Amino acid sequence: MKYLTIYFLIIFFFVSCRTLDIIFHPDDYIKRDEHPTITEIIYDTVKITNIEGNITTAVSGFPTKRITFTKIGQSYTFKNGETVEILLHEVDFTRATFDFETNLETKEVTIRLVDRDFSKVVLTSKCQIIKRIGAFSVPRIEVSPNLKPEQIVITPLFDNECRVNGFEIRYGSEERGCKDVAKRTLSDFRRCSDNEKKIPNQTPPPKSPCSYLRKLGLPCD
Repeated sequence: MKYLTIYFLIIFFFVSCRTLDIIFHPDDYIKRDEHPTITEIIYDTVKITNIEGNITTAVSGFPTKRITFTKIGQSYTFKNGETVEILLHEVDFTRATFDFETNLETKEVTIRLVDRDFSKVVLTSKCQIIKRIGAFSVPRIEVSPNLKPEQIVITPLFDNECRVNGFEIRYGSEERGCKDVAKRTLSDFRRCSDNEKKIPNQTPPPKSPCSYLRKLGLPCD
């Protein structure tokens, strides 16, 4: 018993001395890590604004909502002037892409996650425009049976480097009253079709900001 008591006194002495030393010399006991924490940046969030029915990258203001698409068929309609964040990390872009549709009266824009190869485009009104981003072929098109016959106009969509990045489907020709809604896409088409410079159809690195902007049909400056 005597030796056990001495043993505990010795342990107590050293523990007490170390505790006092920590109090008076804390720098000697702080664990140092000379290597910072490093994480990979993935640009999977895009902030966009609806300006008079046209989607653009937001340059000011704060988003009112963050929208995460996870399943084909999901959609969101945002109002004219509204800014939102689109979170894209759960989208499988090997089989999915986005359709954009603008309500010509309210200027609301509906963005819908669709199957890139099998989802059809449904046209329900004259001068209606649906943009399918990132498609390699023209999608199947269905016209509402109560519509008067009009031309179905299909125009390739180009990015700011004149690479094809999908298709615009419109129900109605310029000559039949749809000139205003067709202006922007036709302007891009003429600019790129007249461009003699051949630009290879290369895609940006998969985790770059440009890659995710392109998946929404937005320019990358």
